[in-house]
Amino acid sequence: MKFVRSLQNEIVISFILLSMFPSLIGGAVTLIYFQNMMEKEAQQNLEHVVELWALASDQWYQNAAKDIRQLADTPNLWQAEAFAQRSLFEPDHYAGIWQLNSEGQLLQTIKSGELPEETEWETLKEFNQAELGPLQLLKSGTITLPIRVDVANEALVSPGQTNSKLLALLSSQSITELFTSRNQDGQSRGFLADSAGNSLSFLPDRSLSEETWQLIENCRDQIAGSGVSVNDFGDDVVTAYRWLGYPNACLVIEVDREIAIGKLGVRLPLLVTLIFGIIIGISLLGVRFLSRHLMQPINELVGIVNKVADGDFTTRPKESQLVEIKKLHRAFTDMANSLETYNRYLEERVSQRTLELNEKNLQLRETMRLLDEEKKKQVQQAYNAGIVEHAISVLHNIGNAITPLAVRLQKLHQNKAESQFSSYLQQLCSLLEQHQGDLGDFFSSPRGQQFLPFLKQLTQTSDQQKVDELKSMDVMAHQLDHITEIIALQQKYATQQSQTEEIQIAQVIDDAMEMMKPAFDKRNIMVIEEVQPELPKIQNDPNKLVQIFMNLFKNSIESIDQCLRAPKDGYQGRVRVGATILGSDQLQMYVEDNGQGAEPESLKRAFEFGYSTKKRGSGFGLHDCANFIRFHKGIVELTSEGVGKGAKIIFTLPITKSKNETE
Repeated sequence: MKFVRSLQNEIVISFILLSMFPSLIGGAVTLIYFQNMMEKEAQQNLEHVVELWALASDQWYQNAAKDIRQLADTPNLWQAEAFAQRSLFEPDHYAGIWQLNSEGQLLQTIKSGELPEETEWETLKEFNQAELGPLQLLKSGTITLPIRVDVANEALVSPGQTNSKLLALLSSQSITELFTSRNQDGQSRGFLADSAGNSLSFLPDRSLSEETWQLIENCRDQIAGSGVSVNDFGDDVVTAYRWLGYPNACLVIEVDREIAIGKLGVRLPLLVTLIFGIIIGISLLGVRFLSRHLMQPINELVGIVNKVADGDFTTRPKESQLVEIKKLHRAFTDMANSLETYNRYLEERVSQRTLELNEKNLQLRETMRLLDEEKKKQVQQAYNAGIVEHAISVLHNIGNAITPLAVRLQKLHQNKAESQFSSYLQQLCSLLEQHQGDLGDFFSSPRGQQFLPFLKQLTQTSDQQKVDELKSMDVMAHQLDHITEIIALQQKYATQQSQTEEIQIAQVIDDAMEMMKPAFDKRNIMVIEEVQPELPKIQNDPNKLVQIFMNLFKNSIESIDQCLRAPKDGYQGRVRVGATILGSDQLQMYVEDNGQGAEPESLKRAFEFGYSTKKRGSGFGLHDCANFIRFHKGIVELTSEGVGKGAKIIFTLPITKSKNETE
């Protein structure tokens, strides 16, 4: 459906573009045609304006030549000065008049003023020719005008050889009035520049555009002649120039755009609007045609596609008169038939696969049930094994305490059995009975004299025997107390129920160490306790924590046993247990040993259920410890530097304040 809609949009856009393309080409051609007509009309208008200004310039030069001839025909230079002030020069610009001989030497100063510069003076000398007579100089401002009078009293003016000094006179009032009279509308501006690029005149006095200045630069490079060149169509003005061979200067004209393009420029917006109106009309007609003969069948096809997408494969499109649409309908009908066939095939396959999946699902549920039961059995077996192992450990501890007690009892019994105190006492009593009538003579006899020392020695022996028996009884009483403590600890942590209470972790570690003390002492393992003093009390299960520490101690003992089977020189088992505060809300504990250590693979799988590196290991101890720690939002980690380098288990538990601390 998305494809059909995309195709529909592409067809509409393509048709609109195709319908507009010829119209746009026609409009472009028309615009180019009118543009050429405008340029031709502008050139004609510019030619007319340039000719107007050129005529004014030529007329002024004719008048200037006439005045100069009159100046040359004057009887003396004093009249020349008066004529110059009256005819050509403005009084405030006039500087002085000098007379030179044929060799360029100064003969006299007719009118005082600043002499020409040295470079300009050398030019005047070169200009001088002996056969033409003396040279007269007129200076206006910084411009020096040479006037030479020959034998025939004709004035020779050579502006090209004197840096166009004569052209500077175009700034005079007379030429300004002449240009103004021929440009009464004020819509044209003229500008004169000599071949050296000097600015000669602005008529009327105003600034020209940057394009006009560029045109003046181009004009300087032109060869003497006449012609018209259109520079560019700007926003406001059109510029053109003409090279004037006499007086060897560039005439630049700036004309308002409306004057240059004439009436055709006024009609141009109307023509452009008309052309684009025709283009839009043709496009609308094309869209109308497209909507009636092309888009309607496509819209019907889109509706049928929607029905097919909803699962209705029975609907088919109607025949169309357009060949392309007819082909599209046939292709769609074939596709719909194929989809219907394939849909039936897929439904059969889905039904068959659903039955198979249901059977597999039942088998999987049964397998999961069996696995769950087996896991529960293994957990229970491992738990029972742990209980039995713990009970055996307790019984072993009790047996270790009873053994010296039995030895003491046997020794005491043996001492009683071997004692001759009663025999010696009976003998003394029999001896006294025999001598009841002659006790005085008996004690005076040598044998009677030994009676008292013997009796004294017998009393001392009896006292020593009594002391030994009391010591033995004290030792047996101590062993009985030890057995009582072991039984009390066993009873304290023997319950299977989880009881959360306020506990001190240091006490839990001490109790676990006390229970495992016989195992440590048997292997001469040095236990180092590193518990931070004054740790806060936490809310947790003391029974489970004791089991965790005992399990970790047992693992360390078994790891040390592997090293003791092949002991190194000076090797002694060592276990470090500690607890400290981590941050502000975590309690970190660890058990570290210098036993067999672990491989990297064992470190990754140490807490998996059923994983164990020991031959008779259940794989339940560390797994159960990790589950308990993680259940209480703690973290557990096993680290080892490698085999034979010991291992360290670190775990954390959050510090949960008691109710009293919270209040």
